[in-house]
Amino acid sequence: MKKLFLMALAILTVSIFSSCNKHGYSLEGSLPSSMNFEKVYLLDLMSGDVLDSTAVTDCAFRFEGKAPDTTIMALLCAMPDRNMALCQVVLEPGKMVMDSTTGMISGSPLNDALCDLSNDISDANKQALPNFEEVYKGKMVDFVKAHNNDVAGAFIFYSVVPMLDETEIQGLLDGAGDTFKATEFAKEIAEYLEKLQSSAVGNQFINVHGIDAQDKPVC
Repeated sequence: MKKLFLMALAILTVSIFSSCNKHGYSLEGSLPSSMNFEKVYLLDLMSGDVLDSTAVTDCAFRFEGKAPDTTIMALLCAMPDRNMALCQVVLEPGKMVMDSTTGMISGSPLNDALCDLSNDISDANKQALPNFEEVYKGKMVDFVKAHNNDVAGAFIFYSVVPMLDETEIQGLLDGAGDTFKATEFAKEIAEYLEKLQSSAVGNQFINVHGIDAQDKPVC
């Protein structure tokens, strides 16, 4: 009986640690010696809220913790605000490493996918293609379609929106999943699209009510 109890306890301990590892993340990297920073910070990319900070020792840093329940895009910064941004990172389970040369993050599924996209675009740029802008747009849109239900896809969508027309934006939003649509990126894009559509030629103006300088109602 005692052996069974000890065995059950051992299994439970392994399960607990496995669960912690499954949802945990680490992010490490090194900075050039010219960047004499004492700390680096992880900020929510959209809100700017500080999520975590860690000391820089011998030009190296390391974050470790539990990944957020909702996967988010974060900004690695040398200041507790959006100034001195170093790179973007998807906060998700994994052992992530920042490339000190490119500033890209690898070591987890979505960060690896963003790395692949960046490398793909960089290779196309090196070819000096006359239609590079269209190639760039196409690769970004293809990524959004392939990641139409995660935060990485929503982030790239947010980045490429200025190059898209209303029909293209609407089509990508219609094809997105609930996780994608729940991101702040998608919400802002939906608001942007609504403003575009309401101000389009042929649409009625929105009737706005208010008061003038003499406190008389106007509309």
